[in-house]
Amino acid sequence: YGLVVLIYKYELGIELPDFNELIYSKDRFNIKDREDHILTSKNIVWVDKPLKIYDALVFNKTTECSFSSHAGVYIDNNKFIHIGERHPSLVSRLNNYWMSKLYGIMRYKGR
Repeated sequence: YGLVVLIYKYELGIELPDFNELIYSKDRFNIKDREDHILTSKNIVWVDKPLKIYDALVFNKTTECSFSSHAGVYIDNNKFIHIGERHPSLVSRLNNYWMSKLYGIMRYKGR
């Protein structure tokens, strides 16, 4: 999520809330009711496809995981930028592997 914050700040001039301000309820996690379990600032909304440039993609590490563990920013042509375990940053294709882990898409209002 730190990379998402930096991209929004330096490329768009938008200050996103700290991830710690996004409130989780692991006890009642349900992907269909995600708005009830993650409260974001009034300027961030959950959206569905189609993806737009600068959408924040939020992933689960595994399908059994009840919390988001990875984030990236959609950059176009079915690609997104994120941080890997062994890489400071990388561009990956939003393929079946990543789509299977996609928890949700956050968009800053007005984007």
